[in-house]
Amino acid sequence: MTMDFDGFSRLVREGDARHVLNSTMFFAIPSLFRSHPELYDEFRFELARSLRVPERGIALVGSGQLGFSLNPHHLGRPVSDQSDLDVVIVSPPRFDSTWLELNELQSEWFLEAIDKARIYRCREDLFWGFIRLEELPRRVSLVSEWFPVLDRLSIDPRFGRRKVSGRLYRTWEQVERSCIQSVNQIPAPTR
Repeated sequence: MTMDFDGFSRLVREGDARHVLNSTMFFAIPSLFRSHPELYDEFRFELARSLRVPERGIALVGSGQLGFSLNPHHLGRPVSDQSDLDVVIVSPPRFDSTWLELNELQSEWFLEAIDKARIYRCREDLFWGFIRLEELPRRVSLVSEWFPVLDRLSIDPRFGRRKVSGRLYRTWEQVERSCIQSVNQIPAPTR
């Protein structure tokens, strides 16, 4: 389904946000891959294989998926050559092991001079059921395992040499809730 930002906003306001997100973002062919859907399959396969998570646990979101940004700082901006690839990764075992590792490191974060704001963002993210990968302390094993994969895919010409970044979630319900919270903050158009 192809639509512009205004059409998406209207659908979210007038319909069931969960249904809209599932049909336009989580389980649709992304805007960036619409002319070559097989490349999206390759992207997901490569990511899943390299991260050792099920392929069904990976989805492209954001401007690469929709064709426009939902970021409040770039709201509605069309996808461009500079747009990154934002992925959600759903893996209960990887989420749980990372969460436990973060709990063990918590007292050491201050010793490593990690910015307090970063620590609080990471804690807040955990409360809402996700882990923003770029916020993780570099001592967390997921960083050394996953960052080389994301970096390699970020320079892969098949996928447009776009920075790949992601969030790790425990469940799809948490993905839905997080995205619903974001889309519900889209302001109504002014007339």
